[in-house]
Amino acid sequence: MATLSPPTGHRALVGVLAGTMLVDSLEIVLMGVALPSIRAEFGLSAASAVWALAAFPLGFGLALVPGRRLGHRAVYLTALAVFGAAAVVAGSTDELAVLVAAEFVKGCCAALTAPAGIAVIASTFREGEARRRAMLVYSLCGTVGATAGMLVAGVLCGGDWRWAVLLPVPVVLVLFGLGLRHLPKGALVRSVPRLPRTAALLRAAVGAASLNGVSVGLFVVVNLQLQNDLGRPAWLSAVVCAPAYATLALSVLLAGRWVARHGAPRLVAAGAVAAATGCVLYLALPGPGDHGLGVLAATVPIGLAYLCSFAALNAGAAAGLPESRRPGAGLVLQTAVQFGGVLTVVPAGALLTAYDDVRTALLPIAAAAVAGLAAALAGLRARRPTPKGIA
Repeated sequence: MATLSPPTGHRALVGVLAGTMLVDSLEIVLMGVALPSIRAEFGLSAASAVWALAAFPLGFGLALVPGRRLGHRAVYLTALAVFGAAAVVAGSTDELAVLVAAEFVKGCCAALTAPAGIAVIASTFREGEARRRAMLVYSLCGTVGATAGMLVAGVLCGGDWRWAVLLPVPVVLVLFGLGLRHLPKGALVRSVPRLPRTAALLRAAVGAASLNGVSVGLFVVVNLQLQNDLGRPAWLSAVVCAPAYATLALSVLLAGRWVARHGAPRLVAAGAVAAATGCVLYLALPGPGDHGLGVLAATVPIGLAYLCSFAALNAGAAAGLPESRRPGAGLVLQTAVQFGGVLTVVPAGALLTAYDDVRTALLPIAAAAVAGLAAALAGLRARRPTPKGIA
């Protein structure tokens, strides 16, 4: 099958794709830092407030697999436009139901653009150095965006949380304009990715859901505790939470070398241990301290978990699969990532409302860490060679 003809302005094309990835990665961190301010202004319980954050990954996770069939230029541009409009609604409303609906729509829009990014790069750039550089830029924008967005949101929420929620709007407008000019005509994804079913992919999906569930769950609980319960400023909670995501870019840069040297199962196991350690340390803390520095006992291990296992989980998901089946494995993995956040944040908010106790709210997050450890252990066992003499 013929590949897409390379359009003029390859850098602009990569900029559109990477910029869209950046916007998607901003959502959780922006809303996470803004959530305590939203809760206070709307007079919400924690159980209700967390839906303002959970709606985005819920929409993303539900629409990602069906959306793989809609990889067309018109769909991509429409999703960008609707995303921007939903962000305006989210940043302007005074009703929780409208905010949650807008965030859900944004998640669905993100799911419609996500499958096209890697496919367009693969079909536009020949295999070799040019494609490697394009993929690096694409991946780094997503990883750097999480940390940068968190810190920017900390500053903006010091004035009004709405500025943090509206932050992606001008970026989306620029991306839409560039997309009109530089996105290839017609279909962006030439074939619908098939979804593989392997034991390695299942283990990677559980591990990815666990890692994201632990990090997002802790992020939300910590922000609610610091800002709502202890009255700390948003910028402080952003600073002490930033180490949890600061290693993502480094993980992308070191991915190939580390996986080749240590093997994906070992790195995934190291990451699972680090994530579980962060949960244990935060559970053991008497409190975050006057300046919130006690939070670092949890966020630094989470950062180490991402450093070890972020890229290794992607490698593990594709283990044993031909090149043609790997995009489908990536979709399954990303779906698990989105649902992992929902499955920890929603119960944590409900427990925080019911018992008004941070340690009780951490129980579903700790359960996610245990699930990640179990999947990592299964991966290590599967990696062991069969002893000689055993059929």
